[in-house]
This record gives sequence, structure tokens and C-alpha cells, in this order.
Amino acid sequence: MNPYSQYGSRYSNKSWTNPHATDAPKLYDSQGNYKGRLSTNPYDPDSTFNPYGRYGSKYSPDSINNPYGAGNPYLTNPIYVVPSQD
Repeated sequence: MNPYSQYGSRYSNKSWTNPHATDAPKLYDSQGNYKGRLSTNPYDPDSTFNPYGRYGSKYSPDSINNPYGAGNPYLTNPIYVVPSQD
């Protein structure tokens, strides 16, 4: 959340807050299953902010936005944020 770091700046390509970022942090569950990118880019197909994408749709079982799928608050399988590496 540091607005001056590469992961929190609105202008960094690695930041989840940059709506144009192409290298946003990735999300994985504890089993190693990919759950999309933590990104506010609504056009990125892997973005959690894309309402029509696999990882952003509130109807997709792989989306953290689906309270009956991967976004279920009662699941014991935590989601991890993994920043991209240089």
C-alpha cells in the first residue's frame, strides 16, 4: 500500500493500483493453483477487476469475487499474493 514503492505506486507496471499495469502481482491458493492477477486493469483477461474474465467474474468458480467459489470467506485454502520478480 506504499504509494512510493513499485508495488503500490499508481504509475508502476508492477502495481495492483495501476489500471494499465501488465505485470501486476499474481494470486495463488495454498495448493499452488493460479487465481489471476491482483490488478485494477479491466481489460487484462487475468485481472481480478475484469468483470467478464475468468478471475474477475462474480460467477466464475475461479474468481475471488465469487462468494460461492474461490472468494468464499469460509474456505480454509488461503490466497497468496506473489509479486512479479525482476
